[in-house]
Amino acid sequence: MKPIKHTIIKSFGILLLMSQVLYSCKPDEVIVTPPDRLFAPALFGGLVIANTIGFNWTPIANASYQLELSKDSLLFTTDLVVIPLDGITYYTFSDLWSKTRYSARIKAVSKDPTLKDSKFLTYTFKTGVENIFYNIADADIATDQVVLKWTIGKKVSKIVYYIDGAEDATQNVTINLTDSEIAAGTKTIVNLISTTTYDFEIYYGDMLRGTTYATTL
Repeated sequence: MKPIKHTIIKSFGILLLMSQVLYSCKPDEVIVTPPDRLFAPALFGGLVIANTIGFNWTPIANASYQLELSKDSLLFTTDLVVIPLDGITYYTFSDLWSKTRYSARIKAVSKDPTLKDSKFLTYTFKTGVENIFYNIADADIATDQVVLKWTIGKKVSKIVYYIDGAEDATQNVTINLTDSEIAAGTKTIVNLISTTTYDFEIYYGDMLRGTTYATTL
């Protein structure tokens, strides 16, 4: 009977060892590591109206924001503007260049020293066409002159005009505006040819701010 008893003891030992192995092979426990940085402000986007864009985004707890705008395509190197913001989830940029590519990005800035700032979210857009000229009234058109008017308070520096359809840019006439004309928002263009259609453009430096046209009497 000794061989049988020895076999039973041996078998029991094997079963005990297997049970320990099976117990030790239970699935690994999932360890959740808290994030070391803030989440970026979600739903970051903008609405373009002419040369103005309004941005909004989802708020992030315990954070302020850094909003940046540049006049390029996601390079953030040309005319970069950095705006620190706190307590709001919207911001508007106005007086941008017409028909120009811009890029914007935003990140959440942590108020908790144990958390890093978020990564940037980016957005690119192209502005529409700005026009600060008022429509030219019939009373402001004569045989040899036209009175131009624009929104008072807008930054402007010069007016360029030419005969409609002219392809030779050398025929363009540039008039630098005086401080009094800029403050009044009006300029009379004289010495024009009768019964001729002219195109007028108003600029601030190289920035086009409006276009209009009129036909002299």
